[in-house]
Amino acid sequence: MGDNNAQFFLQEDMQLPAIKWLGEQVPGGFFVYLADESQQIVFANNACQRLFGCETKEQFDELTGNTFRGLVHPDDYERVQKTIEEQIACGENNNMDYVEYRILRRDDSQRA
Repeated sequence: MGDNNAQFFLQEDMQLPAIKWLGEQVPGGFFVYLADESQQIVFANNACQRLFGCETKEQFDELTGNTFRGLVHPDDYERVQKTIEEQIACGENNNMDYVEYRILRRDDSQRA
């Protein structure tokens, strides 16, 4: 990517479109959420929506409440949140975390 293209993606107004484009290129479910009290989902790719059994973004938003908490099986949330906080606090992964948890799909089935 040339310098002009790099500058284009570094512009704040182009970050979300760039994330959306990138998110649709990766295989599997991919989402981005705000790491604040709201935990609002900023982006979830189509594969993520299908993983939850949703055909549209509206179905996905309704199912999850458009929040990270809504993505995680209720019985797993406290453990997941604690694990994320511990990983971020250690500072070794550039605020990235890895955690496994169950989900509840639109048809009420569970996936691990």
